Order: sequence, then C-alpha cells, then structure tokens
Amino acid sequence: MKGEGDFKRLESLERPAERVNNNDLQTLKTMDVEKRVLLWFEIKENLSKYEDGECGEFYGDVDRETTAGFYMALLKLAATFSMNEEREPEKLFTRAEIELVQRLGKYNSFQIKSSEDIIREIRRGDISHYMHEMGESLDKIQNDPEIKLPVRDGICQSLKRWLEVLETGVLELMKQPGEIARIFKEAKQAEAPKQVMQFYGDVVMVKSKIGGIGSDQAGSINTYGDVVMVKSEIGGIGANQISLSRRCPECKREAEKDDKFCPECGTRL
Repeated sequence: MKGEGDFKRLESLERPAERVNNNDLQTLKTMDVEKRVLLWFEIKENLSKYEDGECGEFYGDVDRETTAGFYMALLKLAATFSMNEEREPEKLFTRAEIELVQRLGKYNSFQIKSSEDIIREIRRGDISHYMHEMGESLDKIQNDPEIKLPVRDGICQSLKRWLEVLETGVLELMKQPGEIARIFKEAKQAEAPKQVMQFYGDVVMVKSKIGGIGSDQAGSINTYGDVVMVKSEIGGIGANQISLSRRCPECKREAEKDDKFCPECGTRL
C-alpha cells in the first residue's frame, strides 16, 4: 500500500512497541524472557513493515516519532536482556546505548508526577538538580554521533516530556503570590540561596530548550519576589545567554549574579 498514510494500520503496528514503552525497565525485566523475545521479533518485524510502506507514507514529525518509538522499544528490551544477563536475540545496540537508556530510568518518576507533586518537591528543595542534569543530558545526547539517530530522537523526546512536567509545576508555583519570595527567603536563611538561584536560572534555560519561550516573550524581564530573570532576545538560547540577577531582600537594590553582599546595605545575598 502506497500513498496517503493509513493511521489505523499504523496504530496496529505500533501497539507492541507502545506496550514496551509504557513500562519502565524494572517492570519489563520481570517479564518472562520468552515473552520479551517474542516482543522483540514482533516489534522488529513491524518496524520493517512500516519502513516498507505497508501503512502508507508518513513524513516529518509523524515519521520521526514513529521510528523513534520502535527503536526505543527495542532498546529497552535489549537493556532488560543485559540487566538479567540473558542472551540477546541479536546485537542491534551498542553498550553505550544500553547504558544510556538505563541511566534515563532515574527520571521516569516524572511520568506519574502531577504539578502538585512538583511544587511539593520544589518547596523541599529536592528537585532543582534534575532540571540542570536533564538539560545537560539533552544537549549531549542530541549531538552524540555515536548514538543512532532514532535512539537520540526517542530519548530526547522522553527528556523533553519530563522537562515539560517540571516546567508546568514551576509555572504553577509562580502563580501563587509571594511563594517564590518565601522559598528564596527560607533558602537564604539556610545559607543556600545559590541553589535556588541556579534552579530558577535553569527554568528559563529549560523553557528555551523545549520551545517554551515565544517571540512575544523574548527580551522581557520577569520578577518573582527576590528573583529577576532576563530572557535573551535570541531564539533557541543556551544557558550562557541567560542573564540572572538578584534583588536585595532588605533594600531591594539589584545585585550582580556573583555578589555575596548587597552593594547598598551590605545584607548577605
């Protein structure tokens, strides 16, 4: 069958891959090895059918996401064979690719977290490092020629979805009057303001990476309590293009990012 894509047939071909991708590695590796081997060959065959045009032709994002979904399912199954020290049906992925999808598992809790969960963790100070790590991982994976392109695409799609979950929680928190200022004040009292500032710096960085900053927002300055974030006018900005400054909690004078004390009243920043 050629010509216009048949989405109904595509859904049928994708079903076994989605069964794998909807589960984490810890759950998948408990499945009987015979079932995982059968899934492996079924997904591999369905990928070939898709590439041969059995469900028509798909282009652009649909084609990329479909191919990435097949490869991610196969990679996750390969990882389970490795984790259980079982014989792989065939050698399709490198050790580096298998280790990459295993490391990705540390973020899979974001599949089940709500905005309320994110806000609660921000208040506890438990989540800021994830945004920095995930943002760095996104850059590194996208530009690694040693990783197959569909694997890069699939992993980056997962990271972007989880970053969106984090961003949604942060934006919900920013809507609560005075909450950002309160969190910053508590961090300051605990002598840990740098973590809070780095966290909100990464919020802007993450938004740029996943397309969260529109042209109408570029160049704007947003103040959230003691936090001032300046967004670059350049689209697709990186961390080094984000200017982050602070205001003194006492006299409200703006201080430079690296200042330890307010230049006006001497309050510790």
